[in-house]
Amino acid sequence: MSNFASLSTLGGGGKPLSRNRLRQKKYGGSSVTLLLFLTVSGLLIGLSGCGPSGPPKPPGFPDTVPCVITITQESGPLDGALVELHPTDGAQDWLVRGTTNESGVAKMRTYGLADGAPKGKYKVVVTKIETEPGLPEPDWNDLAAVERFNQSSNQIRPSHNLVETVYGNVTSTTLELDVSGKTEQTFDVGKTVRAPAK
Repeated sequence: MSNFASLSTLGGGGKPLSRNRLRQKKYGGSSVTLLLFLTVSGLLIGLSGCGPSGPPKPPGFPDTVPCVITITQESGPLDGALVELHPTDGAQDWLVRGTTNESGVAKMRTYGLADGAPKGKYKVVVTKIETEPGLPEPDWNDLAAVERFNQSSNQIRPSHNLVETVYGNVTSTTLELDVSGKTEQTFDVGKTVRAPAK
């Protein structure tokens, strides 16, 4: 006799139970439904307070305005460059940064918590670090090649900045930006270089 067939006669006297009566007999019926409803409702109410506000912002966190910066190099877009804004007007440095996409466009974010940048005057710092690749994956049957691979994996590989060093330091950069409202600005960082990264 199948489990369902044996459970379906729990009503006594060998009389089969309907599926609904079987569920009620087996799981407590409407009390389970009510408990499930209350649990789901409680979760939805609890989660409704976790809306778009995101993580808490630190005291004094400034209002931001949209800020998009495009970086070009040798007349083309520079992909994967880190762009940072550092205030020149004595304002608190809220770590405003973004990374350029394949079109050279960086959408700036403040402190990782808000899109855009606080209003103010900034020095613009641009870097693009490239780390030399390690050895290709070895033939795992060649023990000498595996040993060389393991040794190279444990070494720090040289890194290079592909942007002229003048743009990579807040004291030397010549790039400046005034954010007084919604801001879109393009900067060219000259020719490609391979300066050792610091």
